[in-house]
Amino acid sequence: MAIHPRIRSSGCVPVNQLGSPVFFFQSFDISIADKPIGRITFKLYDDIVPLTARNFRELATGQHGFGYEGSCFHRIVPGLLLQGGDFTKGNGMGGKSIYGPKFRDENLTLKHHKRGLLSMANAGKNTNGSQFFITMRAAPWLDGAHVIFGKPDDSMGEFEWFFFGRFNFNFLNLGIGEVLEGRDVIDEMDAQGTNPDGKVKKKVQITKCGTL
Repeated sequence: MAIHPRIRSSGCVPVNQLGSPVFFFQSFDISIADKPIGRITFKLYDDIVPLTARNFRELATGQHGFGYEGSCFHRIVPGLLLQGGDFTKGNGMGGKSIYGPKFRDENLTLKHHKRGLLSMANAGKNTNGSQFFITMRAAPWLDGAHVIFGKPDDSMGEFEWFFFGRFNFNFLNLGIGEVLEGRDVIDEMDAQGTNPDGKVKKKVQITKCGTL
């Protein structure tokens, strides 16, 4: 099994904790097996994670000549996460940022406290590229945690430890924003996943994306 990028987050907290947040909105039109199923709208927190939010936004618009449009979700673990953003290899081992192959980490204080949060997937410190994931439930073990191999955090169940912890000696977490609309769409996407490896049953593709 390929070692998938680790997972960090830098941009998803309750609005009432942000003072006067700056929001930008992105959309993904999604198809399953080439059949359109609807649109996901994301709210990004540019004031907290400006580099990360800009990277996601400009990969969505494709203004650099590459980006998310046409790419697929390569890993879906039902009830846990939807992972995509690898538009170079399509298998979880590729992708790149607008700044170059990788870019540095930002704010690590944001919480994976609910379903529908948008976070970066990476391979360790300062290795953010283009891959991201959407949570399908609260995932407190991803909140800037340092996890020792073989000893999961108390909040991490056996399945989560199998899926996240066994691949890494440690990982951190970086978020970008959250799903504002399209929760029915992510539910349909979630149904295409398998346990425990996240192999996708039918092609789940971003057919169109951009800024609203």
